[in-house]
Amino acid sequence: MTQIKSIPADEAMDYLSENDCFLLDVRDPMEFESGHLEGAVNLPLLSLHLKVHDLPLEKEIVVYCAHGVRSAKAAHYLMGNGFNKVAHISGGIEEMNV
Repeated sequence: MTQIKSIPADEAMDYLSENDCFLLDVRDPMEFESGHLEGAVNLPLLSLHLKVHDLPLEKEIVVYCAHGVRSAKAAHYLMGNGFNKVAHISGGIEEMNV
């Protein structure tokens, strides 16, 4: 199995500003509404399988959640479904300097 790229939370903002990524927030809608990264698309982890084919194959997808657990699961799911350029933010938005 391919290793998922992990972006440390304290480096995530620099990484996102330097790379053209599709930013995917897999938290629940209420969490998303309470604050999210600019440009992020909200698709809760439990609904990911319903909309996976709407995500761009040509761009790197960077996934995040609150603490990094759901984003790691989502990243593995995406890799298993034909997405080759996937990363997740370890530590999640809670550890980011935003």
